[in-house]
Amino acid sequence: MTDPSTRAAREIAHGRKLIENDSKGGSLSAWLVAASYALLIPAWIAGNPPGAAPDEWGHYLRAVAIGHGQLLGGPSGLEGAKAIVGAERPPELTEDVYRKELAWVTQNARKVHIPAGLTPGWFRCEGRDPRVSAGCLRRSPPLSEAADWFIPSANYQPLPYLVPALVSRIGADPDTLSRLMRAGKGLISWLFIVAAVFLLWSPDSRLVSLIGLSVALTPMAVFLSATLNPSGLEITSALGFVSALLCLGRGNTHPGAWLALGTSGFVLALSRIQGPVWVLLDLGVVLLLTGVGPALSTAVRHRRWSRFALIMVVCGIFLNRLWEYLYGPSLQFDPTPLGPSLLDGVAQLPVVLREQIGVFSYLEFVLPRLAYVLWGSLTVALCVTAMLLGSRRQRLVLLLTASAALALPVLLVAASMRHTGFGLQGRYVLAFSLIVPLLAGEIVASQFQRLRAINAGHLFFPFAVGVALVQFVAWWKNAQRFAVGVGGPLCFFGSADWNPPGGWWPWLALAAGGASLLLLAAPIDWLLTRQWRGQSLSVSGSRLVRDTEAGM
Repeated sequence: MTDPSTRAAREIAHGRKLIENDSKGGSLSAWLVAASYALLIPAWIAGNPPGAAPDEWGHYLRAVAIGHGQLLGGPSGLEGAKAIVGAERPPELTEDVYRKELAWVTQNARKVHIPAGLTPGWFRCEGRDPRVSAGCLRRSPPLSEAADWFIPSANYQPLPYLVPALVSRIGADPDTLSRLMRAGKGLISWLFIVAAVFLLWSPDSRLVSLIGLSVALTPMAVFLSATLNPSGLEITSALGFVSALLCLGRGNTHPGAWLALGTSGFVLALSRIQGPVWVLLDLGVVLLLTGVGPALSTAVRHRRWSRFALIMVVCGIFLNRLWEYLYGPSLQFDPTPLGPSLLDGVAQLPVVLREQIGVFSYLEFVLPRLAYVLWGSLTVALCVTAMLLGSRRQRLVLLLTASAALALPVLLVAASMRHTGFGLQGRYVLAFSLIVPLLAGEIVASQFQRLRAINAGHLFFPFAVGVALVQFVAWWKNAQRFAVGVGGPLCFFGSADWNPPGGWWPWLALAAGGASLLLLAAPIDWLLTRQWRGQSLSVSGSRLVRDTEAGM
């Protein structure tokens, strides 16, 4: 028989191991949250038809062109702009707006050569009417011959296209290639999400530390992560960058945090023309929260890793500015006349906020009103909770950041976007707006003991319910729109005019599974913590009995 003291020692060692593993934050609960997006992103990749994302036609052609040795393509001038905008003024545009659009597109458009068999047939279908399904794609085969095309994104930052460009070398048809390109980019986006999950994860507050992330990753952010549009990489790299800054601000100076900071900052800076602006704004917000002095002290103490992160971020900003200097457009900044221009920005703000939650395809159809109300309520509830729990400094920084996130779109419209003839889209500023829920979530997590004191330690669950519901509804409504059109049956499996590879059921299962994992994370975390506490108490009890018997 096993000696009682030996058995007790084993129990103590086992209990210590459980507690040690939990304290390191290597939690199944965090992995469940990360895995939920590992299911949602592929569901969007396959469930959204090829080309059914903002400017995805142009982004696909740019990736193929880069993959076949054309970093920029040839100049197109006004001819290319008219081919994209229209040789004649569209009736919905005024002459002034039409001229502005032509002038802007002329700066960005280039002609690229697409090899034989790689030009999709998507252009044959009119995809802007949400009442019409994507069935036309089944009757629109790719071009078998080589062709030249004008594209409006040929001078965009090349980094987001590098993985899709490599994929374009695979011998496959354009529809398959576009999905593989989405998958390559989606994998990188998901890795940034995983990094953010574990950077924000706290073994003390556990899932409460991930509330901000779940609210920051709107359905629009997940949708863009699953498309060829570079905005998805911009948003998820910003998520990773802010999460790394917040992690370091807590005093967690693990080399992995510095590595994540440098990598995400480099990618963010090179994702789009405005990348360096987000890097500097995000850094400024977190420095306001933590203080410049402590941040500098941390960087100096860990200069080996902080130097690496600094070099990566600075290199990203330098390369961005160099590319824009050589090939970028000339942006006009002029807010005059100030009153009308600001009013124009304010008028566009509600649309921008709605698009940050989710307006899909080419922004031609929206979610049910309740979805926007619910997500907006989650964001407001998180910010109000942070304001109630946070310190004076935390409340002030959150208030300033939220104000900046609301003011930024207004100022961009007033000073710049209105001169291009195009409106400001929500995705253009989502990489900065997401810092508001992340910051609010960080404040709530830092005050976790106050939450426990009022029996609100499982606050993640109600947020997870709302987030999971809206994420699934967004995917479902997008699927309905392309399967049968928005006026078609809500349950469209038996009457779909367009189907993804393998039919709808596998991708429905992924979308439902991703939403379910978000819901299950909270009860599973509760069971795990209860088990750990129970085993810890059992170990403590065994030790107490052993010590009592030894003293008798």
